[in-house]
Amino acid sequence: MPPSTPSIIAPPKTGAATGVTGAYTKCGLVGKGSFGAVFLVRHTKKGGETLIMKEIQTKGQPSSEVKATKQEIAVLKHIRHPNI
Repeated sequence: MPPSTPSIIAPPKTGAATGVTGAYTKCGLVGKGSFGAVFLVRHTKKGGETLIMKEIQTKGQPSSEVKATKQEIAVLKHIRHPNI
């Protein structure tokens, strides 16, 4: 029995899951959780470089969750690693 290849991306959904977000074009949904989603994106100006983008919905979230999300963003901005 040949090994199965795991599916990495799902087809893009309509609405927020498709289209262009800033300099990135969403190609497909990788995963979704209770607060947001992760998308496979392609940079529109850097030769089509493929990346992963985490999109978190803060609307309707308690202020403590919004604050935690902003802290995560601040930490990630300072990390220098090829996978982040």
